[in-house]
Amino acid sequence: MAQFAKDEIRQRIIDIAREEFLEKGFEKASIRTITAKAKTSKSNLYNYFNDKNDLFCSALELTITKIRKGLELAKQFNVPKDADEYTLKSQVFVVGAINRFVAENLADVKLLLFKSQGTSLESFKYEVLEVFTDNMYEWAKSIRTNREISKLFVRSICSFYLSLIEQAILYGNSAEMEEFQKQSTSFIYNGWRGIFKESNE
Repeated sequence: MAQFAKDEIRQRIIDIAREEFLEKGFEKASIRTITAKAKTSKSNLYNYFNDKNDLFCSALELTITKIRKGLELAKQFNVPKDADEYTLKSQVFVVGAINRFVAENLADVKLLLFKSQGTSLESFKYEVLEVFTDNMYEWAKSIRTNREISKLFVRSICSFYLSLIEQAILYGNSAEMEEFQKQSTSFIYNGWRGIFKESNE
């Protein structure tokens, strides 16, 4: 029973801290405000977390684990295939999966992308970008082409994908997300089809 109470207190602190971090960002977030809203003391908070950075990272731990597992899972698609096996349907599936993940974990994605300055996670999105680039580069090479695929090009495309997500979070609304997803998927698909066609000519 005591452990259950401790787990409940810890989770309450995390939930309230997430709201504080979302509103003010890491650097301006107040431990005093967090403890007051959590109805606990600063000294008790430090029984659960080493410091404010540890609290921030703890709030994002589950989502970061999901992202890393997703990147590992994506490697399974890097098997030799013909360009014709890359279809609009497969691109719709991938974009849809990413968008669902963002929607289901929106608060944490916002924290990682826009509110993590000053934390040990402030460069996490660039770490993800590098792994994503490696995955996409291997995927592009697995489409049997007669020309080398530029890794710099792939990194730029992956940066563009990240920018799409950031713009959708910052400026999108539910009414336009369906059309946004449709147009961005079509743009991505036709762009890659053009690269693969050019490479096989």
